[in-house]
Amino acid sequence: MSKKFQRYFTALSSPWFLSIATHALLLALIIVYVSHQQLLNKEQQKAEITLRFIPNKPKAPTLTKQKIEQQPEQKIAKPEALKQVKEVATKQEQLQPQQDHNQPRIVEDISYIKNIYQLGSKQNPPPPYPRLAKLRKYEGTVKIEIMVNFRGTVLDAQIQQSSGYKILDEAALKTLKTWQFNIEAATQLALSEERQYKIIVPINFVLS
Repeated sequence: MSKKFQRYFTALSSPWFLSIATHALLLALIIVYVSHQQLLNKEQQKAEITLRFIPNKPKAPTLTKQKIEQQPEQKIAKPEALKQVKEVATKQEQLQPQQDHNQPRIVEDISYIKNIYQLGSKQNPPPPYPRLAKLRKYEGTVKIEIMVNFRGTVLDAQIQQSSGYKILDEAALKTLKTWQFNIEAATQLALSEERQYKIIVPINFVLS
């Protein structure tokens, strides 16, 4: 048995046997590698085919598109219709009575007429003497230009000539704006609503 084993071992250890075994092993490894690569290629092809045939999901309609679709169509007026509307509006304006609110009033100066006002009366109270003006001993005469209507109601008042002290001017102006003038009884003029009457009232501030 030992001789057979030695022969067998000697045959296995011979160069030609080792060469055959090495080549066979390399061939087996190559076969395994090639088969493994083919298997990977098949799996990749299947994956690509699967991806190609995935259906695309339809996009949901946006709110902007829905709103645009729901909006009614706006009708554009024709030029002829617009022209007719303008002509009707022009005729209506012509039929309406024209009122010129900025038309100037006729002003008449009646400062020379006496008894139009009575200083110290209920309708024409005297302006108060400002306390500060008394302490500082301010004196002077201020002339107030007043515009009244035919009923004697004050329409406007402004300082025509200053007393030299603002505090005295303002006191007189504030009081005279509340006055009521007796134009109808004191004048023999034909009073008219279209007229305004100018009256210049002097107010003296004098310390006693």
